[in-house]
Amino acid sequence: MLNEPGPNRIFTGTPVRFQRRNVPDLKLKTMKSEKTNNLEHILIKCITACETCATMCLQEDDVKMMAGCIMLDRDCADICMLTARFVARNSAHARHVMKECIEICRLCAEECAKHEAEHCQHCARICQECADACENWMQSAA
Repeated sequence: MLNEPGPNRIFTGTPVRFQRRNVPDLKLKTMKSEKTNNLEHILIKCITACETCATMCLQEDDVKMMAGCIMLDRDCADICMLTARFVARNSAHARHVMKECIEICRLCAEECAKHEAEHCQHCARICQECADACENWMQSAA
């Protein structure tokens, strides 16, 4: 059965050996700066704060009043995720994405600060911290 033709047949022939040819060596930095590591951590912290805030806002009594907050939380979490990925891969486009990240983090911080809920206040603080960290990183990377 094992050597019979068909989908259940186990290959018993000689394994094919592949050679690596004409593949350029990627010269990536293996160690990131402390500032870049810190930036990635704050971006992840902001993603978590925004996702938590949006989830908690959905549990508020007047969800319609929280619609702007929820929408900005989601946008902020998404742009922070994209920015973190671009920074992690040392993308040439990280600075472009980061400009949007700063703008959306600031808008999210402003909106969340309008609400008294502790999760909104926490999110506002983290979003502001994230925007500041992104600005500092851009200035030091210039």
